[in-house]
Amino acid sequence: MISASINPIDVKTRAGLGFVAASKRPNEFLSLGYDVYGEIVDASEEAKSLIGKCVFGMTGFPNSPGTYADVLDVPLEDVFILPEVKQDVALGGLSLAGLTAMQALQRLPTHLPLYVSAPTGGVGHLAIQIAQLLGYNLIAVTRRPDNPMLSQLSARLGFDVISFDTFFAEQRQGSLLDLVGGEVAKQCLDTLQEGSIIVTVPTITKDMICSQAQSRNIEAEGVVVQKNASQLACLYDWYAKGELTLHIAERFLLQDVNLGHQMMESGDYSGKLLIVANHL
Repeated sequence: MISASINPIDVKTRAGLGFVAASKRPNEFLSLGYDVYGEIVDASEEAKSLIGKCVFGMTGFPNSPGTYADVLDVPLEDVFILPEVKQDVALGGLSLAGLTAMQALQRLPTHLPLYVSAPTGGVGHLAIQIAQLLGYNLIAVTRRPDNPMLSQLSARLGFDVISFDTFFAEQRQGSLLDLVGGEVAKQCLDTLQEGSIIVTVPTITKDMICSQAQSRNIEAEGVVVQKNASQLACLYDWYAKGELTLHIAERFLLQDVNLGHQMMESGDYSGKLLIVANHL
C-alpha cells in the first residue's frame, strides 16, 4: 500500500453506525478502508507479469474493508492497472469518492439544473468536476460559499456557487445530488417543486429522505457505490489529462489515522484525507 483514504463510511462504521457496522458480528474485529493505491509485490502464477506495476481501486466494499494496512490482498478485478509506474499518492483518494460521484450523477438527467450539496467534501468536489465534464448545468450549494478550493474550481470551470440560505429562499425545480442527508436534506426537499429529482448518498437517512420526497411527488432514490472497472479507467483518464483534480487536505501516516478520523468528524477540511505508507 502506498496510500489509502478516509471516507465517511469508515468513520460511521468505527462509531458503530450504518449498514456495515450493523452487519458485523458481536465482538468481531473489523478493519477499515476501501480505497487503495499501491504496487503489486506478489501475484498468482497467471498474474506474475504484473509484479512491479501500480494499481488503484476500491476493494472489499462493503463488508470486507481493510485497506488501512501496509500490505493487502486485492482481487485483480477490483483495481485498475496504471499504464505506467506512477508515484502519486493522491490516487489513494480517487476510487470510492469518484465512483460514488459518477454513479450518483448517472441517475440524474442533464436537462434539469443540477444542485450539488456539500461540494467541498471528498465526493462533492469530484462530483462538481465530473458534472461539468458530463455537461450538467451545475449550481453548488454550500455552507461555505467563500471556501478557497471551491472558489478556485468555480473560477476554472464556470459554475455558480450559492449558500443554503440562498437556496432555501425560493422554490426551485431541478435535480439535487444530496451529499448531506438528515435535516438539511429535508429542508432542501421543502424547497424543491413537484417534478424535481433527488439522489441521496448518506445511507443512514436515505429511507427518511426518499419517503418525504415521494410524499411531495419528487422522484427520489439512494445510491450505494459499486465497483466498476470501466469507470475507474474513465476517472484515471480524466485525472491523467488534468481534467479532474483531487484536492488533498491532509495526509496521515497509518499509525496516526485516529487524527484523520478526528479531522473528518470536525468537518474542518476540504477535499480528501489521505493515509500514506509509513515509508513516505
